[in-house]
Amino acid sequence: MSQQTLKIDLIRETDFCIETSESTVYIIGTTFTLPAFNQNIFAGKNLVVQAYDLTIPASLNLPSKNVSITTRTLRIPARVKISVGGVNGAVARPAKANNGRSPGDHGKSGKVGNNGATAGAIELTYQAYEGEMLTLESIGGDGGIAQVGGDGQNGKPGANARERRPNDRGPGHVGGRGFAGGNAGNGGIGGTGGNGGRININTTDADVDSNIRTSVNGGSGGSGAGAGSPGNGGPGGRGSKGVDCEFFDRPGPDHF
Repeated sequence: MSQQTLKIDLIRETDFCIETSESTVYIIGTTFTLPAFNQNIFAGKNLVVQAYDLTIPASLNLPSKNVSITTRTLRIPARVKISVGGVNGAVARPAKANNGRSPGDHGKSGKVGNNGATAGAIELTYQAYEGEMLTLESIGGDGGIAQVGGDGQNGKPGANARERRPNDRGPGHVGGRGFAGGNAGNGGIGGTGGNGGRININTTDADVDSNIRTSVNGGSGGSGAGAGSPGNGGPGGRGSKGVDCEFFDRPGPDHF
């Protein structure tokens, strides 16, 4: 496992060290301000902070990661949120399933939406708290929107009637009935919301400071998609032509 150690000088001649591994960033020191100005060092990694006197000046967003903060005094100079919520599920692509290809083919059913990601965990341990509102959030990602069903194709036309032979008499033949159109594809089901993570707060105070708020919830399910359009029935076949009637005078009594 690769590991890197950095040492950064801050104001008031206070120091801290940052150690990074493949999965976690460790920030360890005495009195310092969390380096919000360089949050890219946290991207994609868990975060462990250990301090004697810690100031967190800005919000942190570490999707689906774990954050552990241990300090004697925690200072929050402005409203701050630390979020380890899951990423929302992606919308199903393409937005619509394939239509039927040949006459009478059914539309394809839509794909299920992508699931939201599970949230990470936050563990906060402190003795004294000073400052503004701190919100700790561990909410699962919302499920993705599903794919719309494909359209059914129109039905095949009915067969044309047999053409009349020269000696045929009477009306023409009826053409064949058209074939049914294809069914619409069903719309996909929305993706499942990600599970909420967990938040633990440990303190020597009798109660957790009223300025600390927590939110742990599962993500919302994604929206289901509508069905496609059904195909129309095919037209009936063409009938054949009848024979023209011949009219004769009715014979009189002396005709025979």
